[in-house]
Amino acid sequence: MHSVTALRSDEPHRSRPVAGACRRLCAAGACRRVGTAVPRSRVRAPVRLCRTAVAWLAIATPVAFGGSTDPADERALFSDIPVFAASRFEQPAADAPADVTVITAADIERFGYRTLAEVLRAVRGFSASYDYNYSYLGTRGFALTGDYNTRLLLLLDGHRLNDNVYDQALLGQEGVLDIALIDRIEIVRGPSSSLYGSNALFGVINIVSRRGRDVQGATVRVEASGRGGTAAGATVGQRLPGGTEYLIAVGAGRDPGEKRLYFSEFADTPSGGFALDADTDRWRRAFTRVRHADLEITAGFSQRLKSLPTAPFGTTFNDKRTQTLDERSFLRLAYNHALDSGAHWEVRGSFDEYRFAGDYYQDAPTPVVTRDRVVSRWLALGAEWSQRLGSEHRLVAGLEWERDVLTNFTSTDTHADAAPIRYADIHNGSAHQGVYAQDEWRLRDGLLVSFGLRYDRYRGFPGEVSPRAALVYQLDPETTFKLLYGHAFRAPNLNELHYFDGSSSRANPKLRPEHVRTAELVVARRFGPLVQVTANLYRYRITGLITQDENQEDFLTFGNNAQVAIVGGSLGLEGQLARGLVWKLGVSRDVPRADWAARDLIVAARVQAKAALAAPVRELAHLAVEALYDGPRHTLAGQRIGGQTLTNVTITLPALADGVKARLSAYNAFDRRLAVPAGPEFEQTVLTQPRRSVWLNLEASFQ
Repeated sequence: MHSVTALRSDEPHRSRPVAGACRRLCAAGACRRVGTAVPRSRVRAPVRLCRTAVAWLAIATPVAFGGSTDPADERALFSDIPVFAASRFEQPAADAPADVTVITAADIERFGYRTLAEVLRAVRGFSASYDYNYSYLGTRGFALTGDYNTRLLLLLDGHRLNDNVYDQALLGQEGVLDIALIDRIEIVRGPSSSLYGSNALFGVINIVSRRGRDVQGATVRVEASGRGGTAAGATVGQRLPGGTEYLIAVGAGRDPGEKRLYFSEFADTPSGGFALDADTDRWRRAFTRVRHADLEITAGFSQRLKSLPTAPFGTTFNDKRTQTLDERSFLRLAYNHALDSGAHWEVRGSFDEYRFAGDYYQDAPTPVVTRDRVVSRWLALGAEWSQRLGSEHRLVAGLEWERDVLTNFTSTDTHADAAPIRYADIHNGSAHQGVYAQDEWRLRDGLLVSFGLRYDRYRGFPGEVSPRAALVYQLDPETTFKLLYGHAFRAPNLNELHYFDGSSSRANPKLRPEHVRTAELVVARRFGPLVQVTANLYRYRITGLITQDENQEDFLTFGNNAQVAIVGGSLGLEGQLARGLVWKLGVSRDVPRADWAARDLIVAARVQAKAALAAPVRELAHLAVEALYDGPRHTLAGQRIGGQTLTNVTITLPALADGVKARLSAYNAFDRRLAVPAGPEFEQTVLTQPRRSVWLNLEASFQ
């Protein structure tokens, strides 16, 4: 691993954001920083990683003694599980009008993933970073610091989880669903606004939760980490003889995080640059899913309180009082019915709530605490009809309606010796409607055409039309070609449209949606029953990219400031040996081209490589190892971060006792000093990532 290159003494120091600014001030790619060009990435490191992975295979094959090939595991490995999110109906991944990856519950358990961000970081073409508050995703060469995952749509059983204030997709411990309750994750790459509307620029991530029949009893889980973290959860679920099915789960946890975090930018503070015991993370969750006949009710709640050790937004360093609280809840009812004619229809309604509280303490020049508060509630209704017309056509059509019923967004400075000053006091709600249709037409055996179209109308700007087209050609039972085209949009959110703090930022109600157009070629080929290769080439262009910059009056304002074009591709290989050893390899390369307004904001690595290996050990345990490489990248100030590799190791004892299994996971197993670019809300130019942590998981099941 290469070390982070130090800033030259003549480089301009990054300015500290204005005190009292909202924690969201620099979201969606904040004020532009001028930096030096980044040298072109080399591919030698991922090549070495792939060679290492091949060596792993040679070494691990004797270890995987006594294992067997489970047909169900083979089915999951090659994504033959029906996929719903790509077309809003279940279909084989090979027929889906997109490049699709499915992560199963077995994958999650095998590699010891604890959050959704950890799962997605291991997926071909994705990257993840952590700023000690939230986890952020990058994909296909595009990543902006602090954009809150607004350009990916996150679904839970088809229900939208992105909130309606910041469009944020919560991927860490602040997420709504405990990782143990996931049955599978459907990752649909590419634009999907033709079915889902806003936010689906780069893809859709649909979490499919477990059902009562998947538990059929009760499960209790406890976790502990080497640095003092604890977590616990309980699940009960059953399918009753009459057909009623239920699942109820609760959980909570606490992680003290990094005990000592050092940042040289704060070396002159009383703590000498160390944030001491200031990284605590506390969370609690509840989830239920009940189904009777054609009626299903789903509800979820999560709350997460996080201390911030990084002193963002000009706050006092090493002050444990600076913290954020995220709370997300929803209730969804859906009635779906299948007719004898092959038609299927569904009506659904939901009520969602998002709450945020942020306390930011600053001691100099005068003591002040900034308190951000958000309460937002919204209603959504939808109806959908699908029909198979003969053996050639499959038609889906639907409509959606959403409206905010309460929006309170305030930011207040409280001084010890003066009256409070309220900077932001926003009550603007939003409303939108959408109608969509998709026709899948099988022209002949092995040749399928899909075309989708959606129209969305938002309050405040003209309607949006989003098409998607796909040609899927199966050359033979082992080889599939996909030619894909799509157009998607992201509507500006409430924060971008209306945030105004009276001192450093201004609202921009004239903001318009940003758009992306994508063309892609996907080739998938199986070599025998146990090896598959997937390759893709893509080009996309973003216009009207929403970023934040200074206007003529020196105020920070969100605007449609930038354009970005990226050409790239990826190659994925996965396989399973006869003795139960599972392996995966992936390499991706992206070449971005951006205008001056976005050139210094895109901080994604151009080269990525991933290797994963899982093997049974003499029928007593399972060993899983993954190595994730990110190539060189640059910070907002133009500083170069060298390529780096994260390695995680998990050992699972599936039958520790009757109904009891254990798992021991080491994250960043080699304790590498990893770093990612910091956002403009930080004094730091880079943020070191968490050091090695070890978690023990014990789970007991009762029938």
